Amino acid sequence: GGDARGLQKLTLMNVPHRSPVIWGVIATAYVMEIIFIQLVLTEWRRVSAFRRDHNMKATCGVFGKEAAQARRTVIVENIPVGWRTEHKVRLYFESLFGEGSVLSCSLQRDSRSVYHTLRKPHSGARLCC
Repeated sequence: GGDARGLQKLTLMNVPHRSPVIWGVIATAYVMEIIFIQLVLTEWRRVSAFRRDHNMKATCGVFGKEAAQARRTVIVENIPVGWRTEHKVRLYFESLFGEGSVLSCSLQRDSRSVYHTLRKPHSGARLCC
């Protein structure tokens, strides 16, 4: 190494064998890696804070009632037969999240027919994958 011209002078291949310059290159690589990791962590914290703030605003209704309801809606499947009433489902979730935490409860009894209807092609187009 050491006899390169032009841009080749800037490559590691140009560093002479057993040269102390290589330690500067290694140290620089570590410093750059640390800076990169710090930048990624900072960005991750900012994005997380942004998402948390956005979700809080949507849940509180800043973007409209529909967005707030969509953020708070839970779909529950495979409810035990003895618990398949709106009253019992409400009681169960209020026992988990506290009294008054359930705004409304709506049960759809059997949705198998809906799934079968969606799978049938209508006018040449598929509605469901």
